[in-house]
Amino acid sequence: MARLRVCFDRILPRDLRTGPDPVTIAHATPRAAFERAKLWPLGATLRVAFLDGAEAEREIVRRFAPDWSRFANLKFDFATNHNPHIRITFDPDDGSWSYIGRDCEAVPKSQPTMNLGWQEEGVVLHEFGHTLGMIHEHQNPTGGIKWNKEAVYRELAGPPNNWDRATIDNNMFAVYARDQVNSTRVDPHSIMLYAIPQEWTLDGFSSSPNEVLSETDKAFVGDPRNYPLNAPRMP
Repeated sequence: MARLRVCFDRILPRDLRTGPDPVTIAHATPRAAFERAKLWPLGATLRVAFLDGAEAEREIVRRFAPDWSRFANLKFDFATNHNPHIRITFDPDDGSWSYIGRDCEAVPKSQPTMNLGWQEEGVVLHEFGHTLGMIHEHQNPTGGIKWNKEAVYRELAGPPNNWDRATIDNNMFAVYARDQVNSTRVDPHSIMLYAIPQEWTLDGFSSSPNEVLSETDKAFVGDPRNYPLNAPRMP
């Protein structure tokens, strides 16, 4: 089986958190709580700055990230570098990751809020989904994937991810509490879902790499609870 590249969502260290402590999930490391609280203000313009990277790498981000804005009442500004909300680096040795939603505001200004170790349409859309406050689809509390955990441990412990068991538990097996998130039924075509081979599950579930926003992604980001285009946000 080909090695799979898997991103992880950054969790703020305790000394940077401004909200409630993470909720403890059985048999997993703590996860950030109340993802609803991490949504940006409706209609916000998020300033994006590049901390490094070649022009070709930057252009991939400028090209694909705004796809979210077609369906969400929120925009990205790549021209104004003063006091950016999102700071991107391109370290190929650090995988791909992003802080979740407004957690970006608590990250020291000298540090990145996103790393794009791989520059592809699907990766850019996935990481910007995290920046908007979206979680990994397989951690959706309405999911219920039956994992072949030993197979997942074995695969993700090797390159290019090289994760320890605690990281795998946190990013693959932990699910959010229902009162932490706005969620729909699990969408196998979501940009927020990894490619999951059938060998990783015990119930036959699998998914292919998703490179574009699914119809559910488009509807969900514009849901009245999230970033509605033509209505106030529901409390």
